[in-house]
Amino acid sequence: MARDKDKSCELDQEKYNADDNEKIICLGDSTMGKSKLMERFLMAGFQSQQLSLYTLTLYKHMATVDGKTVLVDFWDTAGQERFQSMHTSCYHKAHVCIMVFNVQRKITYKNLSTWYMELREFRPEILCIVVANKIYADMKMAQ
Repeated sequence: MARDKDKSCELDQEKYNADDNEKIICLGDSTMGKSKLMERFLMAGFQSQQLSLYTLTLYKHMATVDGKTVLVDFWDTAGQERFQSMHTSCYHKAHVCIMVFNVQRKITYKNLSTWYMELREFRPEILCIVVANKIYADMKMAQ
């Protein structure tokens, strides 16, 4: 089964004529705006392909980095986080994690530590980026 996943990744690289393939996942409490954050970033100025699955939305994006074409898979967990945990396949072969919290709800910032511990359990060396979301609602909350 794992071999099939590796082959599908290779097929994607061939299909999109990419030199490399990267996977980015997004973590944080439910209703943080993770989906909208990704949609806004990817669909505002980029041509993205969105593949919706039962508990996952996969955005494929082509980027050029140091002259190489890179296929970037953005994994949006589509509400799995409501269960306070992610399916382990979400973490498999992820290269970067974007951790999102809502500046209007302090508990979502505190909960990042739980998400971080779970992430490190499966991907101990992964690069993490923390994003403060919904700062537009009240700029004082972001200070």
